[in-house]
Amino acid sequence: MGKFETLDCKFNAFVDGDCMEGKQIMDGGIVTIDMAHMPRVGDPCLCLVQHDIRKEPTWMIKEYMGRNKDAHFICTCYKDPPGRPKDIMKDWMWWALEIRGVVVASYDRDRKLLWERDDFPETLPSESNLRDGNCSLISPQEMKAMGLI
Repeated sequence: MGKFETLDCKFNAFVDGDCMEGKQIMDGGIVTIDMAHMPRVGDPCLCLVQHDIRKEPTWMIKEYMGRNKDAHFICTCYKDPPGRPKDIMKDWMWWALEIRGVVVASYDRDRKLLWERDDFPETLPSESNLRDGNCSLISPQEMKAMGLI
């Protein structure tokens, strides 16, 4: 998939998977993505990720965790994390190859609005702001990119 051009638009996308249910983004639901705005720390975003189990980068909805040096990091946010204590909601953290928008609304399977917001910045942070996000696992690649190893 090629790069998105900068667009001043919103669009809806179907959700496939439960890895963001901790943010009330439900498997089988729909999200509205605003490509003219960007996430703050803790906001769900549209990002291009090179996931370990996929050969090609994939566009996903993940939680924005912040910036460290030149990399922006994202994370999952399970409602009931599989095999993990309830206090660890987040799982693997990755760096995003690109971030192209923010989720501004979420709907359940029956198309009932779960939440909606419209107070997002137009740009990503220019300074490092990554903090402990309660992620249970950080891969060696992310640790190196963060300067931890």
